[in-house]
Amino acid sequence: NEIAMISLPSGQKMIIAELKEITKAQTELNKINAVFAKEKQYAHESYANEDIHILKQSSLSQTLFWPLSFETSELYYSISNDLLILSDGEQAIKEFIDASNSDNTLNKSHEWNKFLESTLQESNVSFFVSTADELFGSLRQPQKFSLQFYALEGDYYASAVMQFGKSSDKKITPKNTRKGTEFGQPVNAKPWPVR
Repeated sequence: NEIAMISLPSGQKMIIAELKEITKAQTELNKINAVFAKEKQYAHESYANEDIHILKQSSLSQTLFWPLSFETSELYYSISNDLLILSDGEQAIKEFIDASNSDNTLNKSHEWNKFLESTLQESNVSFFVSTADELFGSLRQPQKFSLQFYALEGDYYASAVMQFGKSSDKKITPKNTRKGTEFGQPVNAKPWPVR
């Protein structure tokens, strides 16, 4: 249904895919595990009632999800509910399992749901950034950033949304500006120039 590629602050990468046919996916992945086990390139461990599978020298992320993929000498994956989680690091999988078990996920976050309501639901590709230091350099940093691409009736569109938090810096009032005024009633027309 949906695929997300995530770059974590630790440098590890994850791909999370929502699967329609979970039983069929597990059967196919078990076949892959068997092939890797014959070559002594497979291991698995249990963590928080979930299985974490380890494939050495695997290009599974490229095969399944290219161009959303990453290269790694060891691929870790787990299936949790209807999600396939791939990562280049074991810790990322464990953190995802812990976050899911404690309901500490984006779809449970009121703050993120409010932000996601401002983005395009019909987009085909979305790029979300939570900490944007590298993306925006010395500019004022948004708390959240979304860049989305979507196709509609043969045309292609893009949309961007930035959410800024309260600035911790002192408010700087530009020179030659006037302060705003409360009118007490709603304004009925747009401003227009007068000579």
